[in-house]
Amino acid sequence: MANVVPEKGRGRRRALQVILLFLLCAALAGCYWLGLRHEERLAPRTPEVPMTEETFDQHFPFLAVTHADHETENAQALDVDLSQVGEELLLSEGGAWRLSGKMYGQIRIAAEEQTVHLILDGVTLTAKEGPALYVESAGKLILTLAEGSENVISDSGDYRRTPDTEACIFSAADLTINGSGTLSVSGLYKDGIRSQNVVKILGGDISVRSKRTGIHGTDGIHITGGFLEISSEKNGLRTTKSGQNGRGNLVVAGGDHRIIAGRFAFLVGRGDLYIYNCSVFEKSVVSAWDVGGQAHVQSGCIQ
Repeated sequence: MANVVPEKGRGRRRALQVILLFLLCAALAGCYWLGLRHEERLAPRTPEVPMTEETFDQHFPFLAVTHADHETENAQALDVDLSQVGEELLLSEGGAWRLSGKMYGQIRIAAEEQTVHLILDGVTLTAKEGPALYVESAGKLILTLAEGSENVISDSGDYRRTPDTEACIFSAADLTINGSGTLSVSGLYKDGIRSQNVVKILGGDISVRSKRTGIHGTDGIHITGGFLEISSEKNGLRTTKSGQNGRGNLVVAGGDHRIIAGRFAFLVGRGDLYIYNCSVFEKSVVSAWDVGGQAHVQSGCIQ
């Protein structure tokens, strides 16, 4: 004999089901709302372009240009004629040097956490193997292109002894380039210029040729002026990591630039891309940029 549920019992069951369903929906809605508020608090507040200097420093202190980055002269700089050095110039402490002449070898810097300032005043540097300019350790390297000077740096393509330093100019520290002279860099093996920290370009007439990436700043790139011409078989400008205070972002906020790339003109692994107050002619095989975060490009900057 089939069980018969009284009409009153069925009504109570339906009412209980409706109440449970309402409570479940309310709980899900509350979780969703809390999740949105949590994401809103955690989401980076990315400023629009163009940015003022104050806004930039507020959002990206890690990439901010310091007083030391602007230094182009040093009365205490020691004059060094590279043609009289031999195959290696080792700088094991901080200080300033004005370099000139031709050298077939390597400039190596091992200065712990000290600042090293190199004023390039008519340098021709060609590596026998590995990087031509190798910063093994330092707090910061500042390269000044002396007014009216022409400087040429190239590697050899042989990195068998130093496989982890695959760039013509390789720095384990922050790297800043300023001044008004010219610099030609040839990365015949992989990268032209690479820093495991940040690359800042404030001025100069810079030409980079590379087999892989023109300029690679692992923790970020900040360009405020000068003329930059990159010809690369893969990428023009690249950042890799990301983090707080502007790490991983790629910012071009001044100057006139020309980038020819076999893949991307701008490759940003996990940060954001900012391009404003500048002129960039780019010709890329795949796309102008590939950005892990967001791209903020001022209208008219890219040609």
